[in-house]
Amino acid sequence: MPKELIKLRKAKKSGKPAFATQDSWKRKRLPASWRRPRGMHSKMRLKHKGNPKMPSQGYRSPKLVRYAHPSGLMPAVINSMKQLDSVTDEGVVISSSVGIKKKIALIKAATERKLTVLNLNSYYATKAEAAFTERKKKKAAEKAAKITKEPEESKKPGKAEKEEPKPKKDETEEEKRKTANKEMEKIITRREK
Repeated sequence: MPKELIKLRKAKKSGKPAFATQDSWKRKRLPASWRRPRGMHSKMRLKHKGNPKMPSQGYRSPKLVRYAHPSGLMPAVINSMKQLDSVTDEGVVISSSVGIKKKIALIKAATERKLTVLNLNSYYATKAEAAFTERKKKKAAEKAAKITKEPEESKKPGKAEKEEPKPKKDETEEEKRKTANKEMEKIITRREK
């Protein structure tokens, strides 16, 4: 990518106004994010002097460097090792939905192939790897503690009694009707309150 075009893009973007929805600064309910003015008498839509600017193609960046990273590389979003194989000379952007374990592996593979990772660096990989191994050790320790705890709990008296469910009485039809009536009375009294 030509560095002159990247410099030109940077200069163009620095002069670009912040496009906002018409009257968003007056009304709280309107979002500041851009929405095209559609009013028949809208001065902003008609581009009258003194009104906020509207987005137009004049603010676009040069075609050769459009969507390019400030370093000049075109970003390629990666989710797996298979996608990394297809990348040749672009910059690599590892997707945010990828987990830490996979991110570490992707960063290592990218550095081996001499590809630049645009959104993460090698420092992140070392830091994440340390955190990942620490978390693994913590989980293993918790699991070991849980295994040693279980036999002690089973020795406690009365635990076996609690686990056994109580047998239900065989209710007659008359008793069933009475319990149903009581439940209906509870529901009716709740509604009256």
